[in-house]
Amino acid sequence: MSESILSEEWRSVVGFEEAYQVSDRGQVRSLDRMVPYRFKGMLRKQQGRTLKPARDGDGYLFVTLKSNGHKRIARIAVLVLEAFVGLRP
Repeated sequence: MSESILSEEWRSVVGFEEAYQVSDRGQVRSLDRMVPYRFKGMLRKQQGRTLKPARDGDGYLFVTLKSNGHKRIARIAVLVLEAFVGLRP
């Protein structure tokens, strides 16, 4: 197989650049980062991982993104569009 078939390009998720990336194949992963711990003022390292998507009522895959007190439920198709093409109209 050629290299281009096996390669997967990852780009930052718009609005969550420091915490998540999306691939051109529709996978979403979190990045290693420091997050608040239960104790006031303490931080801990959170290991990055590939997120498991769910389906909404219309059958579209979505993920929940959280970072710095912000939360966004986003369809994966929209994340790929925004990262690789630009903001949707």
